[in-house]
Amino acid sequence: MYLPLLLLLTLPLTAVLSWVLNIYTDGMVKSLLGSDGIRWSVSNLISNLYYAPIAGVLVFLVCTSVLFESGLMGTLLTVIHERKWKKSTLSLKQRRALMFTLGLFELIIVLFIILLFFPGSILFTAFGSFESSALDRGWTGIVAFILIVLGNVFGYASGKLVTKSDFMLAHTSFISKCAGYFVTLFLSAEVIAVIKYTGLLGDGASIVLSWILYYVPLFFYFTSSILSSRTYQMKPFIFL
Repeated sequence: MYLPLLLLLTLPLTAVLSWVLNIYTDGMVKSLLGSDGIRWSVSNLISNLYYAPIAGVLVFLVCTSVLFESGLMGTLLTVIHERKWKKSTLSLKQRRALMFTLGLFELIIVLFIILLFFPGSILFTAFGSFESSALDRGWTGIVAFILIVLGNVFGYASGKLVTKSDFMLAHTSFISKCAGYFVTLFLSAEVIAVIKYTGLLGDGASIVLSWILYYVPLFFYFTSSILSSRTYQMKPFIFL
């Protein structure tokens, strides 16, 4: 992808544009080439990366990597396909692993419901509200953790994940395949921070731009990872 190169070229172009607009807008646009702009650039070169969704992206990639590389996602899609065509291609070991995984999932759901509706639930606030509670702040992590556990359990039960190398690959496969995305992510964070500092775009436009630069490339890298995964190679029909 040429996006990292375009983002890299955007930084000096933005600096020149901010300098020109700073002159013709009576300081409404901050110059990145002025003394204040240079000090800001040097001081925030690393801290600009703090606003990039690095942690969320890593958790997402680990979660989906486990689901695909363990075979759980492929098995579920195969079951859906088999119901349509009324035929079975799953082995006995796969069916048993799937039943065991689904049973574990039901147990987790039951325990979770008990935690939610038990008097004085620790997942809600002291007043029993959802807003600003532990569940409100951490539900995405809970979902990711449950999916990772289910993927590992199915992979082990089905014989797909046996050795230490199998488990390591299952958790890092998509991260390695999307390694180029993190270069794009870092450069996008710098570009967005520069645009916000200079004031070239309003707050609303900056938010839209950040979503585009952060998540559109992730979509393409992620799609490419799925197409190259073992699940897709073994059962390409399930994605049709």
